[in-house]
Formats: sequence, C-alpha cells, structure tokens
Amino acid sequence: MLWDAGHVNDIDLRQLRYFVAVAEERNFTRAATRLAMTQPALSRAIRALEDSVGTALFVRLHRDVQLTAAGTVLFDEARGIDELTQAAVARAARAGRERPRLRVAARACEITALDHLVRTYHARFPQEQPPEAVFVNWQTRTDALRNGEADVGLLRRPFDDHGLDSDLLWTEPRVTLLSAGHPLASRTVSGGTG
Repeated sequence: MLWDAGHVNDIDLRQLRYFVAVAEERNFTRAATRLAMTQPALSRAIRALEDSVGTALFVRLHRDVQLTAAGTVLFDEARGIDELTQAAVARAARAGRERPRLRVAARACEITALDHLVRTYHARFPQEQPPEAVFVNWQTRTDALRNGEADVGLLRRPFDDHGLDSDLLWTEPRVTLLSAGHPLASRTVSGGTG
C-alpha cells in the first residue's frame, strides 16, 4: 500500500494523546483508565490512528503491547507534540487571565542565581511585570517548562532536554569535603592538595 500524505489531515491531537498513553502504559486497559475512557473506545481510536498512518503501531500481546518500529518513531515525536500543545494552551490561558509575566523555574537552593536573573530582567524591561519564581524540586524542574507552568528554568545537568532548548550560562567547580582522617584526604589532585 502506498502512503498518502493526505491521511495526516485525519489525525487529531486527541489520537496522539491516546497513542502516547498506550505507549507509556504498555497496556490498553491501564491507558484507558488513565484517560478516563473505555478500553473499546481507546482500541477503536488507536486502530483509526494506525489506519491513518498506514501501518501497525503496536504489537498486541496477551496482556501488554509493544511498540513496532513505526510506533517507536511516532512515540518519540508525538510525546513532544503533546507536551508542546499542552504548554501552549496553558500559556495562552494564563495570558488571557492576567498581564503576561515571565515565570522562572528554579530550585530553592538557586536563589542567588534566580535573584540575579530577576534583577537583570527587571532592569532591562522596567515596563514589564517583575518575573515570578516557580520553585520546583529536581524531579519536576523540566516538567514545569514542558507543561507551561514556567517559561524559563535554571537547570543543572544532567536533565532530560527532550522538547527543550537550552544554553549553558555558567559552570561551577565541584568541591569535595572530607574529614582529615579519611583515607582519601591525604591524596593530591591536579591543581590542589589533599
């Protein structure tokens, strides 16, 4: 069967969200519960998506499903589309409710860097509302950016940069403190002493 690009017009964001849920859960029943829909309705939606794509996206096993090669490609792309769409809707809703304000995600321990960023932004754009800090923990820092809760984030590597643009702002030296009696305390390292 030849692939027809016109079929892409038949795919909607809801189908991609359903597909992502099944791919992440590896099970139609769990995905249907997560999506608050019936399993037969979810199965029909996935079959319709597979018809539009023109190939199987899942290998259906007795209890679970596995992604096909085509499913793996679509999953990598669809997850990003869903995240970007949700973030765009969240930012649009926020902009409609209030005067836009830059929201910066940071961990509480990065208060010095955050304070510098806020002061610099406010000095450069005094007519804008001051930026708002969105404090996050290390596990949710990228989630705040992807879901539209924050516009900019102060992140430390390593982090999952899927769907994010990043620039290195600065590097910090790493220091290890040991008690004087520790076996490694007597070692020397390049550029320093133990």
